[in-house]
Amino acid sequence: MDDRAGCDEGNEGLRWSVVKNVKLLRRVERCLVKAIFRWQRQRAKEVGVLGKPKGGVVSFTQMFSSALAMAPHLHLLVPEGVWSN
Repeated sequence: MDDRAGCDEGNEGLRWSVVKNVKLLRRVERCLVKAIFRWQRQRAKEVGVLGKPKGGVVSFTQMFSSALAMAPHLHLLVPEGVWSN
């Protein structure tokens, strides 16, 4: 038996909240990107990067799955490193 069976059922209300309120999805995206950048800066300092390291990201929102079901989600392209002066 799949332990994940039924896990998605509770997310239906959240899914529609995101669809109705795109600002909410943008806020989630910003929080996610900030968390990734914070982690990258911390790791950069741990390995001795001088200056103020900066990250970069390309992201887009996909609202439907390949089966055309409503499934808003984010795609992020994040480099493995940071830029520093």
